[in-house]
Amino acid sequence: MLNTWLLLCALQTAAVLPQGYDHAQWGMTAAQLQRLTPITKADPGKGYAFAEHMEINPDVYVTPAQDGKRIEYYFFNGKLYKVFVVYDRAVTSPEFYEKLVADLRQRHGEPARSYVQTYFGFEVQHRLWEDAGSMLDVRMGAGYIYEVRVSKALALEKQQIKDRKNAI
Repeated sequence: MLNTWLLLCALQTAAVLPQGYDHAQWGMTAAQLQRLTPITKADPGKGYAFAEHMEINPDVYVTPAQDGKRIEYYFFNGKLYKVFVVYDRAVTSPEFYEKLVADLRQRHGEPARSYVQTYFGFEVQHRLWEDAGSMLDVRMGAGYIYEVRVSKALALEKQQIKDRKNAI
């Protein structure tokens, strides 16, 4: 009886994350997404700076900034696999971050992990939720707050291809 109760409690608090963001679903193409929401191809040659600094030549589409945030959609092999929600510097503060985390806790339960990492000399706080299909990493640091949503299966596929190329 106690084991059943513990299992039910665990299932109720386990994170169940969306399989994408808003209208965007993991694996859809840019053309499919464009039929649902206004997006344009990001052009770093015209001064656009991607939120994800670790990507090399990413295939990224963006929505116009609205409601104090912009959204970057990252594609790999033509499929949506990552979404960055980048909050405007004007709204970013530790209080805003904690409110965002509290809202996500209410919807998805406790984060699986919380940690601080240093990127390019800046400390970045992470709160990470995950389920079988997706990860949600809410970050604060270097004057920004990001929600990073990732398809675990497509990110793994991308990493495996990268690893194979590096092994050659």
